Amino acid sequence: MNTYSEQSLTEKTDVVIVGGGGAGMVAAIELQKAGKNVILLEKMPILGGSSLLATGGMNVVRSDLQEKNGVADNVDTFVKDSLHIGKGANDKDLIRILGENSKDAYQWFKDLGGHLELQKGRTGGTTYPRQLYTPTGGIGRYMVDIIEPALVQSGADVRVNSKVVKLLQDPNGNVKGVLVKGKHNGIYAIEANAVILATGSYANNGELIAQKLPQFKGIITTAQPGSHGDGLQLASKAGAQVNHLERVQIHPNAAAGTTIMITQAIRNNGGILVNRSGKRFVDDQAPRNKLGPEILKQEGGSAFLIYNDQVVQKRKKVHEGYVKLGFVNTASDAKEMAQKLGLPEKDFVQTIETYGKYADEQKDPDFGRKELMSDMRGTLYAIEVIPGIGGTLGGLKADADMHVLDKNGKPINNLLAAGEVVGEWHGMDRYGGNAVTGNIVFGKKAAQTAIQEMR
Repeated sequence: MNTYSEQSLTEKTDVVIVGGGGAGMVAAIELQKAGKNVILLEKMPILGGSSLLATGGMNVVRSDLQEKNGVADNVDTFVKDSLHIGKGANDKDLIRILGENSKDAYQWFKDLGGHLELQKGRTGGTTYPRQLYTPTGGIGRYMVDIIEPALVQSGADVRVNSKVVKLLQDPNGNVKGVLVKGKHNGIYAIEANAVILATGSYANNGELIAQKLPQFKGIITTAQPGSHGDGLQLASKAGAQVNHLERVQIHPNAAAGTTIMITQAIRNNGGILVNRSGKRFVDDQAPRNKLGPEILKQEGGSAFLIYNDQVVQKRKKVHEGYVKLGFVNTASDAKEMAQKLGLPEKDFVQTIETYGKYADEQKDPDFGRKELMSDMRGTLYAIEVIPGIGGTLGGLKADADMHVLDKNGKPINNLLAAGEVVGEWHGMDRYGGNAVTGNIVFGKKAAQTAIQEMR
């Protein structure tokens, strides 16, 4: 077991949280509310992690917004939808916990001053509209801007530029704290009654991903720079079970030539994907792990996301942001857009006209798209998009109380986890909107377990 008696500085606290993204911040707030002393350590210079980059929404079952819009959703259907997208490989206990606690998670966010709206479309082809979003732009930035001040107000000891390099254990393997390398104050130890790992994904660890998936070597990632899988490495050395690192999510909508995600809401609100032949090639509302590989098969390994003002009206702020970034081509009609994009004019015009007729009839005989929310008439907009690694789905094995399990399936005492560092709950593909909800649900759950066990 590792020791730290040689350290010149040892601090003590109730709980150490490793990672300052959504899940870590939520856990810290909950622990401070319960009167526990918390030190939150973030290796990057700012808080937020991958949560800052979330562009979609938050899945909530039986929200007041669903009820106001006559949506008769339920947890069983949510679980069914998540399992469908995850190809049945999800941790069913965690997915059910997510659905059952999603409404309370949204209330928690509202109590902090957050306000979201119901996305009318069924994202990813699921049964009911349940994703909540903010019309002001990306949901991740909006949520962090609400949660971070609450974290500061809670009184938690928050330290950025602080990388945890080791989990400390006693001779029996019980976790007793962490060893930290501070940017300005060197190596020191923190003893704690519990450690919560909330270190996010390994989506920016190209070397690790290439070991499992050589075909993705060199592919871009839309993840934040700190997503290296630190928590997996720390916990593995402490005896933790790490599963399914080959499960990587390919995000279909990165702006070509960048690592910036284009929100799936553009597609889900009516946008379509067209290849260099000027034709559709897939159900535009298919799950992300289906769309990514399909785009990679097209000439040039990219596609054009086409939409019109019917879509812009639903995501005006987001669209305007993409215009400012120079991502958007604008044309008065399909003929002009084909010329701008260098597409076969006749084929592209026919694609747009045919899709307009499908929208009128609300039926897509070509690819079976369930919701046709724009007719592609009037001014058209186009963004060239490429697939990139948007997130990872493998990670630590955790139980329903967020204990990290060892290789024999037993809890490692005093070690908990929350957020994207936990594997399997997404299955083979992530249902867009579940990760944002999971930050709150599982961040709170880990905090509650720590509180109960400290009693």
